[in-house]
Amino acid sequence: MTDFEKWNLYFQKKWCTADMVCQVVELGRLSPEEYETITGDPYPDSEDNIKTKK
Repeated sequence: MTDFEKWNLYFQKKWCTADMVCQVVELGRLSPEEYETITGDPYPDSEDNIKTKK
């Protein structure tokens, strides 16, 4: 099973959220295009992914 197949299944079964799939893209395991295919939403801009550190 590929990473795409695994995360697509997890998302369809509601075992993970779009934010979790986004993190998998940030780790390089999925592409932004695969994120869009899995979630049905456009991949967030990189500015949306910046997390502030305290």
